[in-house]
Amino acid sequence: LKGVGNMGNDGGCILRRCELVKEKKKKEKVDPVELERTISRNCAMSHEPLREPIVACDLGRLYNKEAILAFLVAAKGTGTETQLVAPSSFNHIRGLKDVFPVHFTPNPASASESSSSASTSITPSSSVSPFICPITSLELGHYKFCLIRGCGCALSERALREVPSDVCLVCGKPYDKSSDVIPINPSPEELVQLKERMDMRRASEPSSRKSKKEKKKKADDILKVKEKKPAAAAIPTVSAYRKAPSMTSTAM
Repeated sequence: LKGVGNMGNDGGCILRRCELVKEKKKKEKVDPVELERTISRNCAMSHEPLREPIVACDLGRLYNKEAILAFLVAAKGTGTETQLVAPSSFNHIRGLKDVFPVHFTPNPASASESSSSASTSITPSSSVSPFICPITSLELGHYKFCLIRGCGCALSERALREVPSDVCLVCGKPYDKSSDVIPINPSPEELVQLKERMDMRRASEPSSRKSKKEKKKKADDILKVKEKKPAAAAIPTVSAYRKAPSMTSTAM
């Protein structure tokens, strides 16, 4: 046939391999530095920028205190539909006693940015961290930070490693290195250790509460015994003997 074998001017096209075979899309790589910076500047519960007052839990997560309050209200079933409803990953927060206030050191370099903004919230798009380590001046989000549970002070991991001490380098309050140091945004391995530590701390709570109840009950029992016990007879004093007439004078 005339024209057989001709591949041009007939309206046809040749498909390429990428059009015939569907290849799996490559996963986008997330910059770990950018991810750490974003996590350290946002509330772990509401994902909103962190703003004072800031609190943390025993698992090293940072929260806006107002988000914690909304979560607790919603958990009790007394909140409205607009209240925050967090996933089950935050069930370890049973009350305000399960979080503690965090004390960050402001970064002077970000003072100009914060002053130009009407809001006191943190701007995630800024490359300058709003907080620094008071010892090493390292920025939160660019370096690993830790919290001291007893006082809530935030320091860089490098400061705790290079300046070993049994008291907080910021406020001077003593702490236990094995149980009071909590890394911010911990790694999976650190998270397992933090959960075990939290479970051990909570396992000791009922015994302490029970001892307080026992002490209160003992004090109440002692008070009841004192109330029921009759008053002791008054012992006559020397002046009473002097006032009483003597037997000899009466006989006379």
